Amino acid sequence: MSYQPFKAKSTNTLVKAEAIFQLVAEQSEQGITLKQLQKLSGQPRTTVHRALMSFTAMNWLEQTALDDRSVCWQVSPALLRLAFNFRRKALGGHTLNDQMVIEGVTAMHAIEQNKDVTIKAVRVFQLVASAPLTGKTLDELQYQSGYARTTTYRLLCTWERLGWLKSVEVDGRSDRWCMSEKLLALAHQYQNQRLQMIHQIKEKYQSVAGEQL
Repeated sequence: MSYQPFKAKSTNTLVKAEAIFQLVAEQSEQGITLKQLQKLSGQPRTTVHRALMSFTAMNWLEQTALDDRSVCWQVSPALLRLAFNFRRKALGGHTLNDQMVIEGVTAMHAIEQNKDVTIKAVRVFQLVASAPLTGKTLDELQYQSGYARTTTYRLLCTWERLGWLKSVEVDGRSDRWCMSEKLLALAHQYQNQRLQMIHQIKEKYQSVAGEQL
């Protein structure tokens, strides 16, 4: 690794938030409630709620009303588009405009002023996601995010430890930060869920109508 900053405080907030996000991502389209997430994660209600609000602010998650008093969370269409866009990019296909993929994200000046670790982390992640497959350097990501060098590096390393990003040594002196295959799992999961739904609809139709749809 070319850059070794002083030992910084661990980004436990991001680790906890990512675990909560994963619990949401594992659910079907029905989503999951705050109460269910609190039980599954074992985290305090405030910690779970704060993570949900951060990911919702960055358009990774969205809320759906269950009734007048409760809501559930699920992965947002914007993040799914980002996942499919990355898959097309990896396969050499046509990609959507980055603005279309990350639409709805909080305004740039608001993000820069926000102290929320999860929001900062998602911002850095999306900068990597918007790059070509060759990725971006720490210098590029620091400049584009506007965060301190140590903060940017720490967030990148945490994403790498969680399996979302990877660092690739290019010349023996510096690294480029690239997307891992983990984002692809979201696209595959969504595709498989929809294919299963289509199959179930066809089977139901055939059982009722006596003919194939």
